[in-house]
Amino acid sequence: MKRWYPLIPLLLAIIVYAPAPLGGLVWDDQLVLDKQLIAFNTVQDAFFPPKEIFQWSPDYYRPIVILSYMLDSNLYGDARTAGMHISNVLCHVVTTFFVWLLVRRLLRHLPNGSAGAIVAASVFAVHPIHTESVSWITGRSDLLATMFFVPSVSLALLWRDSGAKWALTLGALLYFLSLLSKEVAIAALIMVPATLLLTPPLARTHGIHVGTATQAASRAVAPGVFRHRTNVVMWLSTAIMYLGVTGFYIALRQADGIAYGAPLKIGWFEYFARLEKSISYYLVKVLVPWPQSNHVAWDLTPGFVLTNLAFFTAIVLLGLGIWSWRQHRDGSLLLAMTWFAATLAPSLLVAVRSISGTPLAERYLYLPSVSVALLFGFICCQTYVVQLIRPATWAAILLMIFYSITTVERGIVWTNDLRLWTDATEKAPHHAAPWNLLGIAYQEQHEDTQAINAFLRAIDGAGSPMGRSFALRNIAVTYHKQNDLRRAKDYYSRALDEYADNPEAHYGLGVIYMTEALGDGEPGAKEPRADINVDLAATHFRSTLRLNPYHSLARWGLASALVRRGESYEKQGKRREAATHYRSAMAEIETLIAQDPTYRARMEVQNKRAELRAAAKRLAD
Repeated sequence: MKRWYPLIPLLLAIIVYAPAPLGGLVWDDQLVLDKQLIAFNTVQDAFFPPKEIFQWSPDYYRPIVILSYMLDSNLYGDARTAGMHISNVLCHVVTTFFVWLLVRRLLRHLPNGSAGAIVAASVFAVHPIHTESVSWITGRSDLLATMFFVPSVSLALLWRDSGAKWALTLGALLYFLSLLSKEVAIAALIMVPATLLLTPPLARTHGIHVGTATQAASRAVAPGVFRHRTNVVMWLSTAIMYLGVTGFYIALRQADGIAYGAPLKIGWFEYFARLEKSISYYLVKVLVPWPQSNHVAWDLTPGFVLTNLAFFTAIVLLGLGIWSWRQHRDGSLLLAMTWFAATLAPSLLVAVRSISGTPLAERYLYLPSVSVALLFGFICCQTYVVQLIRPATWAAILLMIFYSITTVERGIVWTNDLRLWTDATEKAPHHAAPWNLLGIAYQEQHEDTQAINAFLRAIDGAGSPMGRSFALRNIAVTYHKQNDLRRAKDYYSRALDEYADNPEAHYGLGVIYMTEALGDGEPGAKEPRADINVDLAATHFRSTLRLNPYHSLARWGLASALVRRGESYEKQGKRREAATHYRSAMAEIETLIAQDPTYRARMEVQNKRAELRAAAKRLAD
C-alpha cells in the first residue's frame, strides 16, 4: 500500500464539504451567534454562563463549544460566517484522521487491516448523515465531542499496550474536553473498557503478516486477550482516571445549577413507544440515511416494516459479533455494535425526557456512525473480500462516489434557510415549525406574499399556543415592514393573546407605540396622547427584556422611551421626574454598552449618553 493512501479520506472530507463556507447562517445560527453569544465575554463566562440568556437551555453545559465560537468571532472578524463554516469542516477533517488512526489500530490483527482502515475513514468522511453536523454551525457540539472522544479511546489502547502514563493522562484530558463539548461523551465509560477488553494487545500482533488467515491471527492473539485482563494496575488506573474526570465534570456542571431535563408527563407505555421509535429511526438512518430532513417528528419515523427490518439487522450483526468473539477471539464486530449502542444511549434520553425541542435529529448520529465506519472496515478485512480484491475495490469506490454525491447535494440544501425549509416543508407538509421558518426565510428575501402564506400554513398546523403566537408575530412583522401599522398592531396583539410571553411580539408593539408617539408629538397633536404611547412602548420593551435580558434593540428602545418621557417632564417643569427618567435611561444605556459592545448603533448610543450627562448636569444646576 502506498504511503499517501491515508490522505484519501482527508481529501474526501474536504471535497464533499467544499460548499459549506459558501453558506450563511441557518436555523438557530442567528439565535446562538447574534443573541446568545453576546452574553459571553470571558473564558469564565463559558464555564459559568451568565443568568437569563435568551432561550438558553439549562440542560446543556458545553463551554468548549462556546469558547470555539468566541475564538472564531475574534479570529475571523467580518468573515465570521464563512470562517465558522471552515472551522466546522476542519473539525470534521481532523476527526476523520483520528477515526483512521483508531480503526487502523483496531483492525491491525486482521488481513488487509490497513486498507480496511482507509475504507472506514473514507466512509466516515463522506457519510451523508454527517451533513447536518458539519454544514450547520450550531451542530458543532457533535463535531467537537467526537474529535476529542475518538483519540481518547486510541490513547487508552496505547496506555494498555505500552504502559505510557502520558497516554493515559492525555486520554483522560481529551475525554474531559469531549464531555465539555457535549454530554454524549459520557459513553466513554463504556467504550474505553469495551475497547480494552475486545481488542487484542498490540504486542501480540507483531509477526502476523497481511494475508494470514483470520483464524491463525486469532489464535496468535488469543493468549494476550486473556492475559491483559489480569493486569489489575492497568484497569484500576484507567478506572480511576476516567471516573475521576467524570466526577469532576459533574461537580463543575452542578456548580452552576445545570439541569438534566425533566421527565415527560406520559405513561410508561408511551415512554417505551418513544424509545422503540427512536431506536428504529437511528438504526435505519445510520445504514440508509435517505430521505434526509432536519425536521423529524414522531409521525415521520420508520414504519412497521422498516422498524422490524432494522431491529432484525441489528440482532443478526450482534449475533455475528458474539460468534466471532467466541470462535476467533475477534471482537471487532462486537465492538462496532457496542460503540453504536453506547454512544447513542445519551441521545435516546433526549427522546424520552424534555431536554430538546428536537427529540430526534440526524446530527445525533455523528459519534455513533463511527461504528458504521468500523463495520465497513471489518468487512474489508474478511478473507472472502481479500480474495476478491479487485471487485471489492470497485465496490468501495462506487460506494464513496454515491455517498459523496449525496453529501454534496445535501450540503447545498444547508447553505441557506430558503433551501433548508423548502426541503423540510416538502417532507413534513402538515407540521407547523418548518412552515414558520420558511416564512421567515421568505421575509428575508422580501417575498412578503409567500411569507404570509407560509405563516398561515404554520398557524393551521400549529398544535400549541406558542407555535401560533410566533406565526402571528411573524405576520405582524411582514405588515410592519410594509408600514401597515394598523394590521401589524392587530397581529402583534393576537400573538400575545395566544402566548403572553412572546418577547418579539412585545418588542414589535413597543416599536409601534414609539412610532405613534413620535407622530403624536407633531404640531397640533395632544401631548398627553404622546406620553401615553411612550409609556405603553416602555411597558412592552420592559416585557421583552424580562423575557430576554440580552435583547439589545429592546434595551435601546426602552432607553429612548425613558429619554422621551424625561424630556416631556422637563418641558412641564417637573425637574425631579425628568431627572429620574434620565438616570433610568442612562442605566439602560450603560447596560447595553456592557452587554453588547458591538451594537450596530453604538455611535448613536454614545451620543445619547453624552446628551444625558449634559441633561443631568443641567438639572443639577
